[in-house]
Amino acid sequence: MDFNLLNLLKEKRREIAGREGRELFRVFQNKTLEATVEAMPKGLRDLENIKGWGKKKIAMYGREILEVLNGTPVNDNSLFSFNSKSTTPAQTPAVKSATPKQPAGPRVLSVQELLAYLNDRFVQLGTLQVRGEITEISKRDNYCFFTIKDSQSQDHLVSCFMGRIAMNAYDYLLDEGMEVVISAVPSLYKTGRFSLTVSKIEAFGEGALKKAFEALKNKLQDKGFFDVERKRPMPEYINKIGLITSESGAAVRDFLKNLGNYGFQITLCDVRVEGDYAEESIINAIGKLNKARPDLDVLVLLRGGGSLENFKAFNSEGVAEAIVTSRLPILTGIGHERDISIADLAADLSLSTPTAVAAYIKNQRIGLIEHVGRIADDLAAAAENILSAQKEKLADAQMGLKNSYYEILHNQKVKLGRLAAQMQYGLDKVFNRFRELEKAFIHSFYHQRSLIQAHLHRTGQITRESCIILAKKLQFHKGRLDVAEAALMPLSPEAVLKKGYSIVYKSGKVLKNAADVQPGDMLNLKLYKGNILTSAEEINN
Repeated sequence: MDFNLLNLLKEKRREIAGREGRELFRVFQNKTLEATVEAMPKGLRDLENIKGWGKKKIAMYGREILEVLNGTPVNDNSLFSFNSKSTTPAQTPAVKSATPKQPAGPRVLSVQELLAYLNDRFVQLGTLQVRGEITEISKRDNYCFFTIKDSQSQDHLVSCFMGRIAMNAYDYLLDEGMEVVISAVPSLYKTGRFSLTVSKIEAFGEGALKKAFEALKNKLQDKGFFDVERKRPMPEYINKIGLITSESGAAVRDFLKNLGNYGFQITLCDVRVEGDYAEESIINAIGKLNKARPDLDVLVLLRGGGSLENFKAFNSEGVAEAIVTSRLPILTGIGHERDISIADLAADLSLSTPTAVAAYIKNQRIGLIEHVGRIADDLAAAAENILSAQKEKLADAQMGLKNSYYEILHNQKVKLGRLAAQMQYGLDKVFNRFRELEKAFIHSFYHQRSLIQAHLHRTGQITRESCIILAKKLQFHKGRLDVAEAALMPLSPEAVLKKGYSIVYKSGKVLKNAADVQPGDMLNLKLYKGNILTSAEEINN
């Protein structure tokens, strides 16, 4: 199997799912894409023989998939011949009759057949992109109708319909006079009214982009996305960095250049920062790093300067929601100093440029190094002061011992001089006195030596206590880091799933009550590894 082609088809599936607001497996299952690569179809008719393809999917996506496989546009209209329910007049089968044959003429179509035929042709067009101004907006609870009119010719109007999923995502753009580009599928109602079913709306033009920016900003402000109380504080010590940006852009070069060589551990996640796939690329990167690298200290989202059009991905609700729901704190540096994006407002900390982000992280590390240096200098100075004081005490003791020794000898010399004349009379007394002095001298000598040894012992003890205090301080800070890591790891959603739990989805929503399920409903079970698509057989409330 050609895995490069398979990856291209999966990329195309993500594109389709994004513009239609659908889950990936509802567009194509993986086994259908694999079977398509194995079969390598050349035309639309070849797709009929591949399991997972139906006429509806062939009509909607066949050309796009074949263009990916073959690398060239497809102009095969053979599949869409007008049969008994939807066929072209030229291919209408002849009707046998007992009456004489009449000259063949065009078949008269019923209104239903005509609408079916036209809708088949609309399906072949796939998703269209149309630019115009929004007007005549009529909102309901889960859907809305509006009209899009040509910006140049006010007489050209098209009715539009937008369902719940698209409305939840793009409601803030539904403003009278807003110039937009819509992604939509054309169709005819039973009444013959032409309409576009809208899956995506994008603001068009600098003025519309600014207006859309303010509308989305107000919407997310009301939802609490920008509240200071919600934002997570930056870690006190940043070491492991998840870097989200384009690996070929100037932003990553500026960031790494200004970050310096301070031993940071950087995990680069290459994303598109502008274009149709930029928003999805950034959202996926944030989710991927949260799941695969929970050990990271912070996620850094960067982009160089550009116009408001270039910043569309960073001014989207999807990216803002990914930032707000991220378990890891997010630091942004987008554009130049004058640029403010929705991503900046939602981020836990936003700085003006990629260079400013690098300077912030580098200065934090420099501050930490200087702090540790000051602690080391203080400990060294304290130890030096203790040693100096003990040396002074030792010198004083030595000088006192020396002076005492000279004083004793001098006194004895004087006494000996006085007693010399009396030696003959009191020789026994002299020798007795000499022995007493000898004992006193020895006692004084050993006393002074004990004082010196005590001071030396105290000096060594203080030195050891200083080393123990330093080791305890270092161990205390390491323990805080270990406790923080141990406390955060069990909170990971992946850790919960790994214990054997699973999450049940119905129609893309988490299922909490069995009463919300009917027999036959399709359920999606998310496990620690992989997903299971099943249907409900028996319901026990």
